[in-house]
Amino acid sequence: MSHAIRYITTLFMTWFTMAGATAWAGQMTATASIRFQGSSTLHDFEGTAEARPFTIQYVEDADTGKLIVTASTSLDVGGMTTNNKKRDKNMAKMFDQEHYTMIQGDLEDIVLAGDETSKARLHLRIRNVEKDIEAVLSNLERSENGLRCTMTFPVILSEYGLKAPSVLGVIKVADTVQVECTINATESKASAGS
Repeated sequence: MSHAIRYITTLFMTWFTMAGATAWAGQMTATASIRFQGSSTLHDFEGTAEARPFTIQYVEDADTGKLIVTASTSLDVGGMTTNNKKRDKNMAKMFDQEHYTMIQGDLEDIVLAGDETSKARLHLRIRNVEKDIEAVLSNLERSENGLRCTMTFPVILSEYGLKAPSVLGVIKVADTVQVECTINATESKASAGS
């Protein structure tokens, strides 16, 4: 389903369920700073990456402040770093960066509400494997200019056909990596009220 069709469907369903309430639709331009943490036989490690700029489309209930959002973004595998050249080289090899340069993530019709923690279905594609996983969104800060929030989720490498790097079969990286995304979004000028 295209992003435009998803957006129109979201608007229709949201306005239908919010009949009698004050609601409006809009979009924001967003960035996501990503931090991932893993562990190995010797020690824990962490790395960072930046998602490509993306658009958040939303419908907001003016009475409750609840947002229903849809978004899609990707990141360059080559932009992921743990600040360790050897480890980064092994990571690129694990992702088969030569053939699969991007990781894709999609959120659809996710509800964000004030200080509440929201669970979301994140559709994640790594290499040629796509899976729906559970993500948690929290720390929502809403302003007239945009929003900021945090999204966390685990990635189980083996579920995507990835073999965690090892050294001489002795030093091994754990199969689960924890990911945290800090999302910052700025309101676009084009928005519609109802």
